[in-house]
Amino acid sequence: MPTLAAWSGSRSHVGSIPSELGLMAGINYLHLNNNSLSGTIPPALGDCKYPVWVDLSNNELEGTIPRELAKQARKMMKGTPACI
Repeated sequence: MPTLAAWSGSRSHVGSIPSELGLMAGINYLHLNNNSLSGTIPPALGDCKYPVWVDLSNNELEGTIPRELAKQARKMMKGTPACI
């Protein structure tokens, strides 16, 4: 399974969030803020095993936060700083 410590796509992405990011088991920081991302947040982002920081602010996303990602947020808030 692929691992990635951090992924930052600030100011360079247009379109939807790739659900394949959820395959990155070791992702710790996911910064997708300040882009032109649209559509919904893929539930697969909640499959990241150890996310610490997720920033999707300042995009054109719609819909609700997927249940899978919300579960990750609750895990993170128990002892690790998080932002979703």
